[in-house]
Amino acid sequence: MTRLIDVSSEGLFSFALCAMLVMLFSLFLAVEVWMNYPKKRYIVFASVFAAASVALFYGLSCVSAYLGGWLKVESEFYNVPAVAAALLIAAIAGGEAVLAVKLRQKKKNMLTPGAIKESLDSLPDGVCFFADDGQPLLINTQMNRISGELFGTEILNANSFMDKLKSCAVNDGSKILRTEPFVVVATGDEKVWELHLRELKMGKSRANELTSFDVTEQYRLSRELEQRNGILNAVNERLRLFSREMVHFTAEKELLEAKVKVHDGVGRSLLAFRSYLAKEPEQRDRKSLIFLWKYVISIMNKETAPDGDWELLEKSAESLNIAIELSGKLPDNIKVKEAVTAAIRECLTNTARHAGGDRLFVSIREDGEKATVEITNNGEPPSCEIQETGGLKTLRNTVERAGGTMAVESFPRFLLNLEFVKEVTDGWQKQEFWS
Repeated sequence: MTRLIDVSSEGLFSFALCAMLVMLFSLFLAVEVWMNYPKKRYIVFASVFAAASVALFYGLSCVSAYLGGWLKVESEFYNVPAVAAALLIAAIAGGEAVLAVKLRQKKKNMLTPGAIKESLDSLPDGVCFFADDGQPLLINTQMNRISGELFGTEILNANSFMDKLKSCAVNDGSKILRTEPFVVVATGDEKVWELHLRELKMGKSRANELTSFDVTEQYRLSRELEQRNGILNAVNERLRLFSREMVHFTAEKELLEAKVKVHDGVGRSLLAFRSYLAKEPEQRDRKSLIFLWKYVISIMNKETAPDGDWELLEKSAESLNIAIELSGKLPDNIKVKEAVTAAIRECLTNTARHAGGDRLFVSIREDGEKATVEITNNGEPPSCEIQETGGLKTLRNTVERAGGTMAVESFPRFLLNLEFVKEVTDGWQKQEFWS
């Protein structure tokens, strides 16, 4: 059997080279296991392979040195069979290969410091862990990028970084939006970041955590909300002014209505008084005249009855020697009833003043969802087209406020037409105008 000492120099050099490569690989594996894989079985295997490869390489080196004349001392390695040395190299190399494969599989499912750093760098948010003196322990790329936007440098000391933030000492193009209870900054790349600082306790150890979150969209929405709130406040102010003006408008409107009532009441009273004086003394009815003047006085004293008082209309008609012929039923809705009675009152006055008639015809009809009121008289027809001024103009406003429409016909005879819809829907409520 061939011994190592009997192998040629070229063959012995090949053995030594293979042993050296195996030894270097085994030492690399041993260092890797000691640093990243603390399990005992991996450490034992790696240590055994490293020791065996070193011993084998040392033996082969001794044989090579003896044959070259550099070493005069004999060694037991000289008589080792060459086949045994080759098998030992192959066995160590095979064992290291198996261990390397196991470590590679283990590494895929193992959380290493490098994997942690890589995961933090892939986060869209900034993260920095640091000691109490400000020395960074672990920091990701995003946090360093934010620091570069704000101050032009990476975070070398977290405490100094926070002090600069609170003192608003940032680069041009960046801006501190808030410092309490947390810091909000706007960087030059039009991003808005919210920074939070908190203390972490892990058993007896302690560290500090600084995190930053991208709140650009939330900040934009909050600014839009502030602008809309400003617009709403302006609208509310205009509504408040409008409400105050409405108070004055309502007061003026009530005053105008009171003046119209006085004007109409006095006008009818004067017409009735003229009719009273035109009659023969034995035909005069002083009671109806007195009732009408009492009504006028009550208007002036703001003690008048509602406009829809049918008895008052009849008394007024009686004092003017005009008979009211009603066909149909007066509406129950107060606003519509006031509009209808106001129309009858206006036509009553115009019949006595212009037409010279003694009968007033009032027709009230219901047709499905609509009710129609027609008023005419037996007096002289108008000589020209009637213009809506004075009382008729005021009457139109009254009818339209009650939800109705008004039309005036002059030929071939005078006719006042009013229409009211039974239900009026304005998108918010329904109001019954007729019962």
